[in-house]
Amino acid sequence: MKVDEAHTRFREFEETIILGKERTRGKKTSEVKEKEDKPHPFAEKIRQATKDAIKVELSKLIVQIEQKGKELLKSPTYENLLDYKELISVFIKQAISSIWQVEERKVGRFVKTQKVQIILKKIDEKMLELTEAVLKKEKEPLILASRIDEIQGLLIDLLG
Repeated sequence: MKVDEAHTRFREFEETIILGKERTRGKKTSEVKEKEDKPHPFAEKIRQATKDAIKVELSKLIVQIEQKGKELLKSPTYENLLDYKELISVFIKQAISSIWQVEERKVGRFVKTQKVQIILKKIDEKMLELTEAVLKKEKEPLILASRIDEIQGLLIDLLG
């Protein structure tokens, strides 16, 4: 067995497990039949375990973001703002990568993509407003608190 052939067979096997597809033996990839009724139970369990682990990780990040938001509210310094922005950046990267890893290809997928893009655009706008408020040495804690709450609400929307 050649290395390329072994690699191809491994990829097909891996795809079968990950996507829950049923393949017919001895056919080329272009001639593969897919079982569209329901995914393989093992693949579904892996997918659900992955979703659960991602939700736990993102929930921990939300708690850290809330704590950093409180610190930023108490002491609106540039350093605290950078720490807050960094946590949000990490959250967004993990949330986005998990959306694409876990989500199956469905007909309505593009609707979710648009929703994610809209939420990311809103988060970016609110982060810009928060940055401007901190840099202007905004002393009104209610303004900072409302911007921080808006951002955290958008992050939670991103999960939904």
